[in-house]
Amino acid sequence: SESEQETRSHTEKIAYELSQTRQLLKRPGDQTTDWETAEKIVKSPVRKVLYCCHRPFIRLEKNTWEPLLAWANNQALLSLLGLGANIGLIIAVATYIGSEKHRRNAEVLSAWQTITNAHGQAGSGGRIQALEFLNASPGANWRRKFPWVCAPSSICLWPAESLAGLDLSVDGFNSVVSNSQSELNDDTKVVEVDSGVYLRNIQLPRADLEDANLTRASLRGANLERANLEGANLERVNLRDANLERANLWNTHLELASLRGANLERVYLEYANLERANLGYANLARADLGHANLARADLEGANLEGANLRYANLEGANLGGANLEGANLRYANLERDFLGGANLEGALLEGANLKAVRNAIAQQFAQAKLCNTQLSSNMALFSDRDCEGLGILF
Repeated sequence: SESEQETRSHTEKIAYELSQTRQLLKRPGDQTTDWETAEKIVKSPVRKVLYCCHRPFIRLEKNTWEPLLAWANNQALLSLLGLGANIGLIIAVATYIGSEKHRRNAEVLSAWQTITNAHGQAGSGGRIQALEFLNASPGANWRRKFPWVCAPSSICLWPAESLAGLDLSVDGFNSVVSNSQSELNDDTKVVEVDSGVYLRNIQLPRADLEDANLTRASLRGANLERANLEGANLERVNLRDANLERANLWNTHLELASLRGANLERVYLEYANLERANLGYANLARADLGHANLARADLEGANLEGANLRYANLEGANLGGANLEGANLRYANLERDFLGGANLEGALLEGANLKAVRNAIAQQFAQAKLCNTQLSSNMALFSDRDCEGLGILF
């Protein structure tokens, strides 16, 4: 009948909807149970009302659960992709750190090429940055290595490259003549170089510059604290106002060099050649100048307190206003020196040659230590005055 056909059609529709919902939500059951449940709903008015009320929630469940199920199904892929990204990042970091030494070597080679390509040229030519890089000078980020956060610990710093034998000489130069001592020594002119390789204010503390050739270079204001310049050629170099505290300048050539106002405290200048050098107002406190050649050098106003000038050659030097308090001048040659205003308090002058000194007065030697001292004929002093106090017996 028409009524039975309508009931059957309604049952089929509900059974289909129940089947779709069961499959979507992955609930247990089959087509038979779906059909039986549909028949119960059709036959029972109460169940029919409850089913009609529940139908709107079926779409909500579908719209909610389908994306959630899709996301859940993709979790394995997302986890795999995340793991791959992390592994890639670890490999990239390890590669970067592992190749750090290789990159450093390439940068060192580039710095040396900069210096080599500019050889014989005046000016800077990028050599200031190249030399500071090679010396791993403090304050430069390029001296740090992994792990960078622990700098300035030595374990995190690249070691300095040796600059021994470096040749920065330039052929031909222009010079400026200083008249600071021209009135004192007519045969002496102190030459202050203002050309050549331009390295002003360069930072090279503790640099190894043994046997380097820096002839005529401009290093004014440079920081060479504790640098090793043993045997280096610094002839006519401009080191005005430079810091060379505790530097090693043993047997160094500094003829006609300008060191005016430089800090040379505790510097090692034994056997160095400073002939006609300009050391005016330089700080040479407790410096070692034993056997150094300072003939005709300008030491006006220099601080030589406690300095060792044993056997030094100071013939014709200008020591006007210099502080020689407590200096060791044993067997030093001060012949024809200008000593006007020099402080010789406590200076040891045993065996020193003070013949023909100029502008010196007896009062300057009142507290100096004299023994076997060679004095000027016009100086009314006993040359062996302090031998007994010094424990020296003849």
